[in-house]
Amino acid sequence: MVVVPDVLRATFSAMVDDHSGRAGLAALERAGGSLTVAISSALPAAQVHFYGFRLQRQQKLKSRSDDALQPTVTGHIDIPLAAELSFWGRARLVTALCALTESAASEAARQKPKIHVRFAVPVALVANPEARRLELMDRWFLRINEISACAQKRRAGQAIRLQTCSFPGPVQQRSRSLMEVELRLDLEASGPLEVFHGSPDTP
Repeated sequence: MVVVPDVLRATFSAMVDDHSGRAGLAALERAGGSLTVAISSALPAAQVHFYGFRLQRQQKLKSRSDDALQPTVTGHIDIPLAAELSFWGRARLVTALCALTESAASEAARQKPKIHVRFAVPVALVANPEARRLELMDRWFLRINEISACAQKRRAGQAIRLQTCSFPGPVQQRSRSLMEVELRLDLEASGPLEVFHGSPDTP
């Protein structure tokens, strides 16, 4: 199903160049604080989320202390999108966010120690795709009913019954544009549809 996206999201990752351990983590924390302040000041409705943290041991350092570990953090920036917001209004938000992230990346590169920050291109998404799960399942079973109705109309069988079905996974989403997001639920039959030429209750 295709729905209107309600959030603009830009993911990012940051790591310290030639610095590690506690000092590197402290530098990332300062840069993260500066990013949050800059985004909140320019776009009050936006939120900066940090959720990923990884330590990688630097091969050139023989020390086994935490100073030989290089930290990396990941996260994303979310901007709510009102349903009535026009295409051009959404495009202006993309432009504003890109300008802010480019400025933040340049500022981080000038810091000592130097911080490498990569921002992905903002995409329009649905903040909570799982809220549409039941509607997606209803559409799937409606399609099964349509197949059954078509079979009866063409006298292919008086009833059709689903034999087996796979367990549905999480709701997947794919951004199509600033105005459209495609939601998909992987709910597929793992066995054939049985055709009954008599009553479906007949053994």
